[in-house]
Formats: sequence, structure tokens, C-alpha cells
Amino acid sequence: MEMLRELFANAGDAYRLKRDYYLLTSCVGFVALGVALLIMSFEHKLLTPLNDILAIVLFIGSIPFVFYVSALCVAGIFGIVMVRLNRFTPDEAWFYASRSRYPSHWYKDYEAKG
Repeated sequence: MEMLRELFANAGDAYRLKRDYYLLTSCVGFVALGVALLIMSFEHKLLTPLNDILAIVLFIGSIPFVFYVSALCVAGIFGIVMVRLNRFTPDEAWFYASRSRYPSHWYKDYEAKG
């Protein structure tokens, strides 16, 4: 339950991001949405032969899982790319993908140290 609260709190932090990072994370989100819709279209085809009520219950019940898994996969791939480009640390990539926690230097109020 604590992780769910953190996910919602971190998602609300998106408005505190610098403009470029806000646009970047929005694009990552849209790609994740597209992947989720693609998965759901395949899922719908797989569930079609089942009983109507059972297919509807399974389809609706899987929506949160499909959206979270697609967001996790897309953000994870993005995090790996950012680590390879030396823009994220591995920890930042992990928290970006799993908990939607943005790196501190992405925020508007961030002041570089040193």
C-alpha cells in the first residue's frame, strides 16, 4: 500500500519538472499507453472464444495489471538507455521505472551543487 501511495505522489510531481523533462516523461507515458492498448487488443482476441461474462470480467480485471506492466517495461527500457548514456545512475533508473520517481536534477527548483 505504501508503494501505491508513493506512485501517486510521484506522479503528481510531474508538474514540478523542468519543461524538457516533463515533455520527455510525457512521451514515455504515451508510449507505455500505446503498448498497453496493443497488449489489450491481443488479449481481447484471446478472450473472445470464452463465455461473454467471463471474458468481460477477465478483460476488465486485467486492465490495471496490463497498464502497470507496460509502463514498467517502457520506463525500464528508457531507464536502461539513460544509464547507458550516463544520464541516470542505476538507482535513478530503477526508481524511475518502478516508482515513477524522477531524478532530482529534473526538477525546476533543483540547484546544482559545487
